[in-house]
Amino acid sequence: MPALKNPRHEAFAQALARGVSASAAYVEAGYKANRHNAAALAREQHIGTRVTELQEEQLAIHQQATAAAAANKQVTIEGLIAEAEAARAKAMSEKGGAAAAVSATDRGGQSRSSHQPGGSSRLHGEPMAVRCIALMVL
Repeated sequence: MPALKNPRHEAFAQALARGVSASAAYVEAGYKANRHNAAALAREQHIGTRVTELQEEQLAIHQQATAAAAANKQVTIEGLIAEAEAARAKAMSEKGGAAAAVSATDRGGQSRSSHQPGGSSRLHGEPMAVRCIALMVL
């Protein structure tokens, strides 16, 4: 359905589709405040049809954007391992690196596992990559 022929009806329908109350949408569309008339216009079939259409369009746009974002941000096991290795290599290259790398690995496992339901720390002691992968699954 194309835009409504009456521009104030179209503005009213668009405001309703955004979640604005009928009274506020009525005023936003250029009408003088009148709750009764706003409610009556909101009940009109052509307004309801247009609101549904606008909401379906917004839902389709949202789903498409979500799918695109998910495709761009795929998390893989290989990626997690590469990130963990890069962090380990950086820590090892700095002064006191071996201790910093071990400390960072242990703290990371403890702080994340303590947020599991029931306070379980069953991932403590596992290699960092295994903890990262397991936390992604949990």
